[in-house]
Amino acid sequence: MLLFNVLKTILRQTTLVSSPSATVKPLGQNVIGGVRVAQSDFLWDGADLDRVYPENPRFECLEMIRRTPTRALDVGCGTGSVGHEIRKMYPKCAMWGSELDSVAAHTARQYYDEILEGNIENTDFTKIPSIKTFDLVCLFDVLEHLINPWIFLKKLQSIISSDAHVLVSIPNVRNIFLICDAINGYWKYQNWGLLDFTHLRFFADYDARKMFYQTGYRVIEHRENIIGHGKSIFAEYNRTMFPVN
Repeated sequence: MLLFNVLKTILRQTTLVSSPSATVKPLGQNVIGGVRVAQSDFLWDGADLDRVYPENPRFECLEMIRRTPTRALDVGCGTGSVGHEIRKMYPKCAMWGSELDSVAAHTARQYYDEILEGNIENTDFTKIPSIKTFDLVCLFDVLEHLINPWIFLKKLQSIISSDAHVLVSIPNVRNIFLICDAINGYWKYQNWGLLDFTHLRFFADYDARKMFYQTGYRVIEHRENIIGHGKSIFAEYNRTMFPVN
């Protein structure tokens, strides 16, 4: 509640005026808002950056599976660590994956029966004769990368059963480190994490729930997963007022 009130008091419009590149100072001498900016701060310039997250079977998400799936779709499957784990848990489950990165998709094929390679938002499911109804869909840190996750969630309903379970993991923008940075005037994009520079959408708990209900779903279970330094901070201050100084 304290943080929410603080945020309400600092909402204001910010106007930025950019200048032609000819006026930019030499590397290492550019200063924005009192902060010295190096070329490496512009993450999107790295042509050799690995766009695929490290392998992570997402045990904390798979624990939420309530029944044995018969046909599962793992969107944004990467190199296949989630599919590999589901395959071990449910050997008879037909596994499909979807992956934008062609190299990762090639690696993932060993764990899936079928791989949909390309942008899932542009995929026309009606033109895939072999596709069948799924009773489990995994959307682990996917929706925030989409241009319009609302349209995608509605389109997804055409290939899932009426009682399908959709497991979703979404970064929570209501994060103390991110909020403190924003209060101080920073929005620090990174190669991965809450401010992955490929994130197009940002959600807090209420907004995520609202999106699901708007697109025809209902939330039957909700958990919070605290990662990184936040774990120790949460453990220390969970039952006390967070220090403001």
